[in-house]
Amino acid sequence: MKFIYTDNWFAKLVLFGNYCTIMLFGFILTKHDVLPEEEERHERTHQVQFIECAAVAVVPALVLTILISAWWLLLIPTAYYLWYCIEYAIIRILGIKKSVEQSEAYHDVSFEEEANAGEADADYLKNRKLFAWWSYIRIGSYKEEEGGEA
Repeated sequence: MKFIYTDNWFAKLVLFGNYCTIMLFGFILTKHDVLPEEEERHERTHQVQFIECAAVAVVPALVLTILISAWWLLLIPTAYYLWYCIEYAIIRILGIKKSVEQSEAYHDVSFEEEANAGEADADYLKNRKLFAWWSYIRIGSYKEEEGGEA
């Protein structure tokens, strides 16, 4: 799955600062004319994470749709973003972060940690295990790594 849109108008509209590329609902949108290989691997890792989260959300979404409302089907395409936001909020609220600056705290989210770790490896996506991002969840261990109190 590639779905890469270079020199994208929407990316130019929503991305600010030094941010040039975003994975949005499985599509990679970038301001670049040509996407650098490492950046492409980073975003393709997010695509795989998005698909994994959507696949896991199918069963609960269908059950909740049958029992409650069809609105629960929205859980499927939004599961990745819900997890991302909840994990980010937990990291920020509980203060279990490595990044000193709040603007850089998103790097502590497991999805970002995995994508950053694998972007330099040309074969990362071929050798990647399912739900590899799960191994980057370390609630409560950040302060210990920094030498502070847990």
